[in-house]
Amino acid sequence: MAARGATFFERREGAARAPLASGYLPRRPEKTVLHQVVCEHLATLLSESRQEDGGGLPGFVEREFRRYLTCGSLAQGFVRVRCGRCGEETLVGLSCKRRGFCPSCIGRKMADTAAHLVDRVLPWAPYRQWVVSLPFRLRLRLARSEEFLGAVRRLFMAAVKAWQRRQARALGFKEARTGAVCFTQRFDSLLRTNPHFHAMVPDAVFVEEGEGRVGLVVLPKPRQEDVEWVAARLVRSAQPLLAKLEPEDGPPDALDRLRLAQLDLLPPSPVQEAPPGRLTVRLAGFSLQAATHLHGNDRAGLEALCRYALRPPVPLSRLSQRPDGKLELRLKRPLPGGKTRLTLEPMTLMRRLAGLVPRPRVHQLHYFGVLASHAGLRPSVTPHSSRKASGVCRREPLAQRKLPLVQRPAWSEPRVGELEPLLKAPSPRARTLDWRTLLARTFGDQIHTCRKCGGPLEVVAYVTEPEKAVQLLEELGITPYQPRLARARAPPQQQLFEPSPGFAADPLYPDD
Repeated sequence: MAARGATFFERREGAARAPLASGYLPRRPEKTVLHQVVCEHLATLLSESRQEDGGGLPGFVEREFRRYLTCGSLAQGFVRVRCGRCGEETLVGLSCKRRGFCPSCIGRKMADTAAHLVDRVLPWAPYRQWVVSLPFRLRLRLARSEEFLGAVRRLFMAAVKAWQRRQARALGFKEARTGAVCFTQRFDSLLRTNPHFHAMVPDAVFVEEGEGRVGLVVLPKPRQEDVEWVAARLVRSAQPLLAKLEPEDGPPDALDRLRLAQLDLLPPSPVQEAPPGRLTVRLAGFSLQAATHLHGNDRAGLEALCRYALRPPVPLSRLSQRPDGKLELRLKRPLPGGKTRLTLEPMTLMRRLAGLVPRPRVHQLHYFGVLASHAGLRPSVTPHSSRKASGVCRREPLAQRKLPLVQRPAWSEPRVGELEPLLKAPSPRARTLDWRTLLARTFGDQIHTCRKCGGPLEVVAYVTEPEKAVQLLEELGITPYQPRLARARAPPQQQLFEPSPGFAADPLYPDD
């Protein structure tokens, strides 16, 4: 067992230095298009931002790019895993654990968070996704102000809550409680800065029955006029708040200029009337949509919907580079004009990625109502609560933990307005998924087993110190990859002259 904070661990002596099987090919994240674009143009992006105002991009944005270049690199550290059946061994690089645009790290976080929500948080009930987009003219200001963005999010959830309680009172339940989980997305399909909200809301309310029991009241399906009522309430309550965002409070910084440039690049499309019966409303720049509905037993669909709200902004499978050097992003759905591919200059992609990086210590996931962390009814409505009366968590031995898949109970959707006991479904007690289960939830059912024979994999060694990792890789005959940024390019009007000192080559980790 390795001590906490250790940088080198071997299950048995010499496990990290043992020769690998012949023909072993390590994963090469540096071969992806996104990695190559960042490595080639990061120095240019940083130099341009410094020349404009002297300050440059915020430190957290620069760290996001630099750490991404080390994600999955064996030279920065690795874990060695071995198949317990055939003895096949492989090396797995360490992740950068960033939240901005890294497809690998955000993909794992997406799978872990979605599994946690479905297995341990979201009650067994029918669900509806409410999506609200913010006024185009205020997206830049809301993206730079987490305080105002959070205030709009609370007003949005308050409007949905008010409509649900109104429906419950019409059915005769005056003390109904609501709950929801709200995701904050900061991008759109064109990789532009576009903060908006996805809320997973039960199509039901919760009623206390006494003696710690909670009942479920399924609400009627919202009509078009109901969605219009929610949108009107949101706009009416948000107008005093958004009026404070109209005047500029100072000159924009380098990050604001990048976001403003991409917003000006593609102006908003003309406002069109919402198609009838689609539960979509556009009002005063807001767009509200509530057409996506899931049955109470569709837990797989609920997890897929949560993964969609938590997805990374850049899909590597749909990003390619053309022979002329431009990038091409294949869109998942055609745009209103029928366009299916987006063509970008590499520097345009870099600027858009910089605008998507969230500030440190800013949450993407928020809980409301009975699902809030300190809500009194939370232990009674969540699928499983591991807390005893004393507040001590119950834990099972590691050997008894199984693949955390929720067993589907015999649950049928009650009639509208009928009070039914809320079923408690079993779920895993471990909050954090082990790495094999996490990979299984992320990439498929067989990734946690050996690809050669199907046997289970176990960790035999790990190295987290870069110098030690490089030494071991050289002993194993693997050339360690050390990312090095390309020289910054001069502006187009200066390309015929010698580059200035400000455009010198930039190392991955500068001394300052």
